[in-house]
Amino acid sequence: MTKVILFTKKLDRSLGLLSPILFVALGPLSLILSLYYFVISLENKTNYMNKKELFQVLKFLVSIFPAIILISIISKLILPEYAEQYQVVELKKNFDDEIKRSAYIIIIIAPILEETIFRGFFYRALKLYFPWFISAIFSSLLFSLIHQNILAFSMLFTLSIFLTFIYEMHGKIIYPIITHSAFNVVMLTFIYLGR
Repeated sequence: MTKVILFTKKLDRSLGLLSPILFVALGPLSLILSLYYFVISLENKTNYMNKKELFQVLKFLVSIFPAIILISIISKLILPEYAEQYQVVELKKNFDDEIKRSAYIIIIIAPILEETIFRGFFYRALKLYFPWFISAIFSSLLFSLIHQNILAFSMLFTLSIFLTFIYEMHGKIIYPIITHSAFNVVMLTFIYLGR
């Protein structure tokens, strides 16, 4: 099952382990790490897409999505005193203006950045020291914590485990990016409908 190629260069291993810290510290400048990741991937020829694999991934997303939504609903019922993420609140207040300003970030930039950082770098670096499932749990915990919202934590953790599984299954970061993007589009649709 393990198709994710491990880092061989010391620089890549170090960047991988430090990538979540760099992500927080650099903010939007961490796109440089994403670009570097794609350069590494080109050397390994691991970014090409396959229609059959893409269909498999999207089918898997459709099958797992109800569980992610159910986890979100349960979190809201169990933790009613906690607020939604700031971005979600802002979108609900003024969807039309906010979506014009941030749609490309939510649908394109965030999935590329978060997937290359948390799966492409951090998860791959962890796999050098731990089995894939332990690495998936740890990188998913960090991914969920980075979003700084207790109410969304369990949903984001589940999504992250799923995205890591897709990455591990196919060894290509493009599939978690597409899946993450599709997830964000569906969530934006729910936010729009729930205003």
